[in-house]
Amino acid sequence: MKTRIILAFASFALLALAPPSVLAQGSLEGTVSDENGMPLPDVQVAITALNIGDLTDADGNYTIEQVPAGTHMVDFRLIGYEPVSMQATVTDGETVRLDATMNEAVILLEAVAVVGSRAQPRTVTESMVPIDIIRSSDITDQGDTDFANLLRNVVPSFNVNIQPISDAATFARPANLRSLAPDHTLVLINGKRRHRTAVITWYGNGLADGSQGPDIALIPGLALEQAEVLRDGAAAQYGSDAIAGVMNFVLKDDRSGGSVEVKTGGNLLGDTSNRVDRGVLPGDGDMYSISANVGLPLGEEGFVNLTGEFGNTLPTDRSVQRNDANRLIASGNTRVREPAQIWGSPEVSNEIKLWVNAGHPINDQMETYGHGNYVTKQVEGGFYFRNPNTRSGVYGTTNADDEDILLVGDLLDAQDGVLDGSAGCPEVRVENGVVSDQAAWNEVLNNPNCFTFQKILPGGFTPQFGANVLDASAVAGVRGTRGNMNWDASASWGKSNMDFYMYNTVNSSLGPNQPCSNEGASPHVPDQECTPYFHPGIYDQQEINFNLDLSYPLSDKINLAGGGEWRQERFEIEQGDEPSWVEGPLATQGFTPGSNGFTGFGPLTVGDWARSNFAGYGDVEYRDLELDRNLSVAGRIENFSDFGRTINGKVAGRIGFTESFALRASLSTGFRAPTPGQQNAFNISTIYDPEIMDLTNNGTIPSTSLLAEQYGGRPLGPEKSVNKALGTVFEKGPFILSADFFQITLTDRLTTSQNFTLSPADVQRLLQEGIIRPGGVLARFRFFINDFETRTRGLDVVGSYRMEGQAGATTTFSAAWNWTSTKVTDFNSSTLSDTRIRILQEGLPNIRGNVTVNHAFANEKTSVLVRASYWGGYYDGEQPYYESDPGNTIDYPARTLFDVEATHSFTDYLAFTLGAQNVLNTFPEEYPGAAAGVGNTYGQFTPFGFNGAFYYARIRYNFDWE
Repeated sequence: MKTRIILAFASFALLALAPPSVLAQGSLEGTVSDENGMPLPDVQVAITALNIGDLTDADGNYTIEQVPAGTHMVDFRLIGYEPVSMQATVTDGETVRLDATMNEAVILLEAVAVVGSRAQPRTVTESMVPIDIIRSSDITDQGDTDFANLLRNVVPSFNVNIQPISDAATFARPANLRSLAPDHTLVLINGKRRHRTAVITWYGNGLADGSQGPDIALIPGLALEQAEVLRDGAAAQYGSDAIAGVMNFVLKDDRSGGSVEVKTGGNLLGDTSNRVDRGVLPGDGDMYSISANVGLPLGEEGFVNLTGEFGNTLPTDRSVQRNDANRLIASGNTRVREPAQIWGSPEVSNEIKLWVNAGHPINDQMETYGHGNYVTKQVEGGFYFRNPNTRSGVYGTTNADDEDILLVGDLLDAQDGVLDGSAGCPEVRVENGVVSDQAAWNEVLNNPNCFTFQKILPGGFTPQFGANVLDASAVAGVRGTRGNMNWDASASWGKSNMDFYMYNTVNSSLGPNQPCSNEGASPHVPDQECTPYFHPGIYDQQEINFNLDLSYPLSDKINLAGGGEWRQERFEIEQGDEPSWVEGPLATQGFTPGSNGFTGFGPLTVGDWARSNFAGYGDVEYRDLELDRNLSVAGRIENFSDFGRTINGKVAGRIGFTESFALRASLSTGFRAPTPGQQNAFNISTIYDPEIMDLTNNGTIPSTSLLAEQYGGRPLGPEKSVNKALGTVFEKGPFILSADFFQITLTDRLTTSQNFTLSPADVQRLLQEGIIRPGGVLARFRFFINDFETRTRGLDVVGSYRMEGQAGATTTFSAAWNWTSTKVTDFNSSTLSDTRIRILQEGLPNIRGNVTVNHAFANEKTSVLVRASYWGGYYDGEQPYYESDPGNTIDYPARTLFDVEATHSFTDYLAFTLGAQNVLNTFPEEYPGAAAGVGNTYGQFTPFGFNGAFYYARIRYNFDWE
């Protein structure tokens, strides 16, 4: 197989280098200049019909030889200038002169990409690999303020969902490209690596479990010039993580003018609970944002471009009252809330996004540049409802006969440390979730030395979990030219910090001595004497990068590039307040220690782990304008301080067969290094287990612990990939169509293992290793694994057509479709369960697509956009769909959503927009087990969301000055 691949690419290279036929009888020469008479280098001068041409030199001169006698159309093209076409008549044996003048123009952002090549930028259709270019307006002309959602709506191979009760993943939602993990995609800002979030996705949508990727939701859309999505493996060019592809976000660099935008909206048709419906608009999910972008001059030629955004988003609720809560109410417990548990989007408060991009020339051959950001916000959501009669370790337990009883603490035994039943507390039976022995229950209530949490939280409780998020970065560099050499030296620093908090929960081992505080007052908390408040601790991720990039054109056809990178990343867990992790006096009586829902980081959990790596790369690129053929070969060697060396390579090429039709192909190897956090962090969370239909305390332990090794754990190594791609491009006038097939084979893939139930011997081993403390709360555990393989295949089809109407009206039709199929080809059955395999293969829709029609009326003041988005069926491993038999789960059915938007410009500066996402208020299929389970009407991992229609209004004022 490898021999056939090598022969195929060798043939490809020979074909690309084949000489043209000698057909010409004359020649053509001239000079290309701008409107001020200055020569323009690197202009593409081509007689397109003959597939011959030249690039202008530093003085703007060109020569095309062997041109057939006759009259020909000559095309002049240069990025940033309006194209020019002129006729020239060539006479046999003579040289004809044809000079041209080109005028500056606004770059067509959807057509020019920098990512994917270290040579001169080129149009998307000229690229050797598939690239999506998303204009700033395509991103900002939507109602949502979350950038990840905006991108999902226009790139079918990109997926992100709400993550309503997903631990810390609620605060930095994992996003997937080509159905791979979030950290399989490299994110760049202005071509520089973006740091990853501090959040390890302990519980995502199954597919993302254990991942730690960058959080692109922190980017304000108004700051962007364009977004580039490279849909191909690129680890040989850019390093670790670039397995599924690369996303490069280009910031605006205007030195004058700007815009101010106010946006508001909500889920106006939302059928929500009263305590969530607290906004101005009907329904729920009210949001507003105020953003501004301004370009300022820096000296005579430099610039500073600033963007700021402030916003708030209220939560949503799509829950039904749980059956167990209804039984409690029917039995006379009037303190149970309606609904007992909220299911919806979290609340985002006081979100501030500040971004800057700057550049200034030092001289004619050198410039300085930099960009950075500072983002803060508070994100808060709910956890699962704790039933006041049955929640184990807090309210309930079982007796020696395995019968349900209330968990009653003996405070006298807690004081003297001797478990002899000093207080004489009776056993209180519970049947079907309701207290059945009223006499024993009254005895407990009347005995001050018998403690139950029903005495302080009689209606049960639903913990509120939140984080104060801080994200910051700074990039500075110098780039320039020396002769024909282009060079770029830069340094960068990035930080992601998650400061967690919890309230309306308990450390049950503390009994009645909870850390009560009014800091946790909110509509989600009932009127109660004590609302416990905890600070579980902090996750902090910091990265430092130093880069040197070199590019040298050997000729107008061959470009050499190379460089080096040194990077360090550090992950730290900072200790929480003592009540969030300590074992209280009731721990020995079955009351679980630590803040319930998300145990705080104690002395055994905290740590600071770092690693560094050095990389060197090189590539050579051949480009023949006359033959319309490209070939690129790249290689990269990288050495990591924790697991050693990795070498990767890539070959890519493109052949244009006609002016309109071309084929492109690539073959590459890639890798992703496990992060320090994935290798060392330890976590305990309360999760819902659909197999037992109840909450359970679940832990993720280091894979190198003795207990993990007993169940198949081992030291983590890099994931390795082989990417293959073959595509075609067709461009004819206003019509563009591309189709690209890809295959990604991943070995040593990393995720979390299946869950293992802890035996008493296992608990003792964890105690001996110092992983948990005495009285620990773990019921099950898992660890990171590196021992399975997947094969992902897919097809991307992207097309657009622009139609000119009468009197200047224009209509643009665009469509993008993605088919992706992942198969687990090899695995260890002792560490990866059948359910996890199904999630990896079916957790996201195999087919996604959208069709967009954008019409601008002849008056140039009004435009209308309509978008239809198709989402194929998917499997939800936590709330699986079924029609009659809960044991026979099937995929949730497909859905098609429609978006509409209308914009009217009252002046050249002022525009008003009304729009709706999911205008028909389409919902996913309802989860049949909602009331019997945890109350969620829809599966929480629905890829397109479950909030229904979102209606919005936006007003934008553009200003300009010179």
